[in-house]
Amino acid sequence: MKMMIIISLSITTFIIVFSVSPFPFAAGISTPHELDLLTASSEVVRDVLQAAPRGGSSIILITDGSTSSEGFLKVIGDLNSSWGTTVLEIPPGIQEANKTREYLSAAIADARRVRQASTDVTLLVITDNDDFLTNFAEVCDDERLLVWSSRLLLVTNLDREKLDQHMERYWVFSMMNTMVLVLNYDSQYSRLKKADVIAYLPYRPGENIVQVATWTPTSGLKHSSIYQMFPEKYSNFFGSYMNVTCWPFMPYFMSMEEVTGESSLSGAYTGRDYIMLETLASILNFTINILPVESWDEMMLKVVQRVSFMSPMKMSILPHLLKDMDFSIAYEPETLTFAMKKPELKPRWQNLYYPLNNSVWALTLATVGLMPFVLFVIDRLRHDYKSRPWSSPWLVVQETIGTFLGQPPSPTVPNNDSFRILMAAWVLFTFLMGSAYRANLTAFLTLPKYPPRIETLKEFIKAESIMLIPPDTVDFYNGFKQSPPGDLRTLSERMFFVTDISEGFPRVLKENAAYMYERRNLELNIARYYTSEDNSWTPLYVARDNIWPGSSAWPIVRDAPFKPTLDRHLRRFVETGLLYKWDQEIVDLYKRATRESRRKKETEDREKHRSPSEELDVAPGNAVKDPVTKGEFAIGNGGDEGGEIKPLSLVHLQGPLFILLFILVFAVLVFAVEVFLGCPGERKL
Repeated sequence: MKMMIIISLSITTFIIVFSVSPFPFAAGISTPHELDLLTASSEVVRDVLQAAPRGGSSIILITDGSTSSEGFLKVIGDLNSSWGTTVLEIPPGIQEANKTREYLSAAIADARRVRQASTDVTLLVITDNDDFLTNFAEVCDDERLLVWSSRLLLVTNLDREKLDQHMERYWVFSMMNTMVLVLNYDSQYSRLKKADVIAYLPYRPGENIVQVATWTPTSGLKHSSIYQMFPEKYSNFFGSYMNVTCWPFMPYFMSMEEVTGESSLSGAYTGRDYIMLETLASILNFTINILPVESWDEMMLKVVQRVSFMSPMKMSILPHLLKDMDFSIAYEPETLTFAMKKPELKPRWQNLYYPLNNSVWALTLATVGLMPFVLFVIDRLRHDYKSRPWSSPWLVVQETIGTFLGQPPSPTVPNNDSFRILMAAWVLFTFLMGSAYRANLTAFLTLPKYPPRIETLKEFIKAESIMLIPPDTVDFYNGFKQSPPGDLRTLSERMFFVTDISEGFPRVLKENAAYMYERRNLELNIARYYTSEDNSWTPLYVARDNIWPGSSAWPIVRDAPFKPTLDRHLRRFVETGLLYKWDQEIVDLYKRATRESRRKKETEDREKHRSPSEELDVAPGNAVKDPVTKGEFAIGNGGDEGGEIKPLSLVHLQGPLFILLFILVFAVLVFAVEVFLGCPGERKL
């Protein structure tokens, strides 16, 4: 049975959880010759916590059930935590190890909720039981109780040899912000003679367990001249190896051999995030040790298992990954997007319509329709109309349309002033409109109007295209699949895995598909392998919007104690502009390497007396064979970029051909009607 007593005094809250048995606290009652640890250590604990930085934190006290009620009251009174004290006691006398872990799991889950609700927490663990300490270390790590900002003070009188083994073996004691208070009693075990405050420094040269302070009843607490209370462990790694795992991810982490193509640089690395890692290594004094991995899954697994401390490469912070690992501070937005084939021009008669907008066409047609009526009226109002009749409705319409299309006025038109002025105005109008139309028509034929591109996720979903993804984006696939119903869930249903761009890009060029990856990576791969030598045209484009509106960071081990140190330096990189500088340096390096590679191929081709186009043919309409992807694609067919002169094709001139065909068909029909009905003006011979 479990009981909880909550006593509220002003802003201070004491939460005491204890087991209730027929004889409460029987296991923890002191005898004249025996002191329980909590009672004996209350004064020492008070001195240590007061001497530590941030002394006003909340207190979470966990005991193994061997503590008396007097001990609880004494330590609560001595600690005097201004932000409250939570006391969790595991019931004493439990023989089964599984039961102990069960009670510990429940207590630590409560403690974790308290820690998450507090800004500053100190965990105080009181025990002299070896099995309890082992279970606590394992459950505390499994339940993710501690982070670096929370401090752990272990109070015990275990044998020093066993205690040292625990400190070396368990993550909670060796890597987290932990100190151990070792109590030493007199020979009668009736009073505390001395207490040593020790800590484990994992990267210190030589002995890792160091003495931070000593306490005696007469002289009180004496600090070490070297170490402060709860010493910092990650400001200096003393040249120790830092295990990291990475996956080739241009331009953030890649081998120099991949960039330059020179095998002599095998084993050397570069990339924006690798430069960041090198800078951190020089600041924090550690040696980079890149662990080999065969796949993306293996890289992530090593981080989850703490074989690798981090993966220093840009990665999106996905909710389902936070269960097994942590992330550094988010230092830039997520740039996941997709690449697609540029829309192709199709033959369309509307090319004749595009030079003028709708309002101009409407006014022009209205003028053409109105002009015959005006000419007819002016002609009828002539004073000599009856003696010299000229106009009929058909002749006026013929004259108007003829002059509009560039035909000179008929010589039989009336020569009075009003009619000549009207015709002059009409001829001037037709000349200006014709000149403007022909000039714009030339521009629209050489720079045609392309269909709209798919630029957003919503447009992609409406287009019913498929999304090709490489294996290292599996976390996005899993995250989108677990997302609420919407565009991301729909996108996950259209995702299909491919090996890499060598399979993905050729399929994008042939199918109604897109290739999903990081924006800068897509841009550089397209620039290197799918762009003409003069950078004038490429068959692919990268969408304007990002798919995932999240943030990017480095994956690190869960509850990483070095996270505050890492975050502090990453924030400085961003604030000082170094992140942008390194990014530009790597992009420029990659572009230079691309130009050098192409120049080298050109030189080799000249030496062999061959045209460079035989090796990389970028003439319009010819296929380019990609040396990396081994795929072929067309460059220059209807491109919208580039300065070379292109001949007009059916794409441009379909409209005039359609008009000619329509007129020919109409003329044949009129001729057939005339033959069938007979020509009314026919003269008999």
